[in-house]
Amino acid sequence: MYLNPTPKGSSTVNVSLSSRESEVLYMMAKGLKNIEISEELRISNNTIRVHRRNLYCKLNVRKPAGAVRKGFELGYLNVASHM
Repeated sequence: MYLNPTPKGSSTVNVSLSSRESEVLYMMAKGLKNIEISEELRISNNTIRVHRRNLYCKLNVRKPAGAVRKGFELGYLNVASHM
């Protein structure tokens, strides 16, 4: 799986995520918890909570799984094949 910072024509809905929100979404998709994300990005746990809240609002979802699903649908997340 990899992060696509500039999705192309994947949906009629125009959702613009900041680069940090995209990073947080990618780490959520990897299954990392807030504390793990905050340690990796070297920002506070509270900041991660704010980014997640913003993601949920922008993607119109209520749970992490919904955010990840929308990330794939909108082209922010992609599955890389290693074959």
